[in-house]
Amino acid sequence: MNAPTPTTQTEQHQTTRLNIDFSHRLSWGVLHDDFNADTLNESITDMATRARAIIEAIGVQFMDSSMPRMSDNGMYYALDEVSKALEDIENTVRAFRTYSDSLLVGGAK
Repeated sequence: MNAPTPTTQTEQHQTTRLNIDFSHRLSWGVLHDDFNADTLNESITDMATRARAIIEAIGVQFMDSSMPRMSDNGMYYALDEVSKALEDIENTVRAFRTYSDSLLVGGAK
């Protein structure tokens, strides 16, 4: 009797992607299929305003010596948040560009 031939079983891996809802960071129009220059402007203005507010809160500490100083940890995370807001702006503009280009190639909606 012949010995059984070993079989190779390929293990399949399924990758689950994390899908986080960041809709709270964008304007209503962007989220409801009304992505146009006005909604882009509104979203970018909101993001820039949040970043400016953080920078202003940090700056006040250096202008008014009576203000309590932020901890190093707090300062790090405040600056990190500004950096992330700028990245949000870049990504939103890039998405708008891709969306606009697709309308030009595929025709207007």
